[in-house]
Amino acid sequence: PQLILERGEPKDLPPLLIVQGTKDDNLTPDMAGRFAQAYRAAGGDVTLREFEGQQHAFVTRDPDGPDSQAAIRIMIDYIKKQIGLH
Repeated sequence: PQLILERGEPKDLPPLLIVQGTKDDNLTPDMAGRFAQAYRAAGGDVTLREFEGQQHAFVTRDPDGPDSQAAIRIMIDYIKKQIGLH
């Protein structure tokens, strides 16, 4: 996806939410930041929400944790907004 954006290939750019842990060593925060920047540059609407100290897949690893609960609420609110319920 990053290269598709950078090459300027034709694509649909639906609104996008990225939930990113700052300690993610699989999809690193710099990768998420570069992707969000490229998405915006290509005309897309992207929201990047970072969670300090969280690792990859933190929401499913500890679904009851405070950051996971906050991330889930952000996702729910984002979806509601996209479908016109917010």
